Amino acid sequence: GIAAGLTLITLVHEFIRGWFVRQRQNVSFQLRTFPIGIALAVVLVIFSRLSHFQPGYTFGLICGVIFRGEVKDRDDGRGLALATMATLGLAVATWLAWIPIRDAALATHPSVQVLFLDAMFAFVWVFALQTVIFSLVPLRFLDGEKIKAWSNKGWFGLYLLAMLMFVEALVHPGRQYGGSSNATFWSMLIIFLAFTGGAILFWAWFRFETWRHDRRPQEPVDVAS
Repeated sequence: GIAAGLTLITLVHEFIRGWFVRQRQNVSFQLRTFPIGIALAVVLVIFSRLSHFQPGYTFGLICGVIFRGEVKDRDDGRGLALATMATLGLAVATWLAWIPIRDAALATHPSVQVLFLDAMFAFVWVFALQTVIFSLVPLRFLDGEKIKAWSNKGWFGLYLLAMLMFVEALVHPGRQYGGSSNATFWSMLIIFLAFTGGAILFWAWFRFETWRHDRRPQEPVDVAS
């Protein structure tokens, strides 16, 4: 169910973005998977299961859209904004559809189909919101940077809407979300520090490689007189 939910979120976001750019600039696109990201997702699932951490860690990129031509930054930013709105719409739709499925899953002896839909809808609802929240941060290589370059007001409106939905649905003081029913406080702290350190090292490695490449001495070139 989680795998199906992740696929659904990725397809909606990337296809909407690609469709918009193709309509605006007549540039074809294709989806490209990243095997390293898929392998990382598998490792995180195993790690979460072994540590009894729920709902588990999801980290990495498994699929992205590739354009076959030059794309203007303005149209790319508008396409990403439209894809973000579609992702938020998907989150709300799955939440509404999840309510009766959740009740059926809590009943005695639910069917496999009900449990599958319960896992998929719950994951899409939660992870779609989280995806939008983190991708809208205006940092390098994230969607937020391109959307903000297109329109500051558009970026702020999307981020405000997503944050309100995120806080009301997932971080409300009267509700409980996430955590771990079996993991202790110290195990949760160790998991958090380990993944935080891994994320920083992952970023620093690529940053260092770019820095070293930019400052690599060039080979002397003989110029014929």
